[in-house]
Amino acid sequence: MDQILKIAAVDDDEEMLRKIRKNIIQAFKRVNIVVTTYNQPRWLIYDMQESVIHDIYFIDIIMPDINGIELAQKVREKSKEAYIVFLTAYPNYALRSYAYTIKAYQYILKNEMERTLVSVLQEILLDINILQEKYYIIKNRIRLEKVKISDITYIYKEGKNAIFVTSNGNYKDRKSLGKVFSELSSNDLMFVERGAIVNLAHVKTVIKHDVIMDNNVVIPISRVNVSKVKQAIAEYWNRKI
Repeated sequence: MDQILKIAAVDDDEEMLRKIRKNIIQAFKRVNIVVTTYNQPRWLIYDMQESVIHDIYFIDIIMPDINGIELAQKVREKSKEAYIVFLTAYPNYALRSYAYTIKAYQYILKNEMERTLVSVLQEILLDINILQEKYYIIKNRIRLEKVKISDITYIYKEGKNAIFVTSNGNYKDRKSLGKVFSELSSNDLMFVERGAIVNLAHVKTVIKHDVIMDNNVVIPISRVNVSKVKQAIAEYWNRKI
């Protein structure tokens, strides 16, 4: 993804800022993000005056000098499209914030921040198509259906058909695995041997010359591919864990 997502976090509590930054970066290693933290609202105002605009703002409601509601109003004056998420220790106060014309996207209770921040951010990312789900389309004379790529566990050859094994059942497409692989165009999928493509997201473990999927199916790796497959899985896990 070429787009860089710019995120600002504003809170006079330095420890809270560290937690926000850590949670965002750890959860979204594969998204190009820049996280800027501000321990004083005025620093964000200065940046906005210099035309520094972010895509998402996490703003503490109660801060000295200028509170989060006032700061969010200034943000909204500069950007009608920005996503504003309030941080607060007081749920009733947060709910009242919606009476303002700020059009805040959401609020997060600070004592639930580590649990809810990631899910809120995921919703925003989906909304702006950063993490838009991709599908593989199966089309023949009888039916037309789409298969969510992230649901594919593995694909294997059966006669002239490619069989898609997914978390929601199996699908069949009358194409070669090579043709299917080129149409999928996903970095998360790879051949482990001539007759099988696996989704790295669904690999549970690798033992000797076998990959074990999260549905406990064992798929052999061809000898020439063992090193390449193990390296790809290790790199995928390093990116995601």
